[in-house]
Amino acid sequence: MEQNNYSLDLLLVVILLLSFVRGFIGTYFIIFWDLGNIQNFQLYSPIFSLIGIIIYPILVFVLFYLFGKKFDLKSNLKSSIIRLLIGAYVGHFLAFNIVRLFSEYSNFWSTLISSTVSLTFLSTFFTAFTALAIAFLNSNESEIQ
Repeated sequence: MEQNNYSLDLLLVVILLLSFVRGFIGTYFIIFWDLGNIQNFQLYSPIFSLIGIIIYPILVFVLFYLFGKKFDLKSNLKSSIIRLLIGAYVGHFLAFNIVRLFSEYSNFWSTLISSTVSLTFLSTFFTAFTALAIAFLNSNESEIQ
């Protein structure tokens, strides 16, 4: 039982950190490059797009696939889903608000409302959960047959 709680807590921390990094990069890009110098926007736009669209989902998938090989998803399904959703949401929420609060373009209430209703954290959740499920099915394939 202690091992399951440790694994679930690790799951929460990893998804929270990954979601925080993704939210920070995306928000930083929008505020500091889009609203700034057009040459900087054109220079860094492909880099941030590459990170956000290609590298980040692959990183999330690989990390959670490796984690899912040793994780019993069947017995921890509900708590895993809850922790993944909470971790992805809180990570994105914190990153969005921290970057916005330290920028000169910030309005506290509009920032809080827009980050609260944002659904961009769901891509992190679905990628991580899909990787966990595939790893669990692959690791238990020999037991099924």
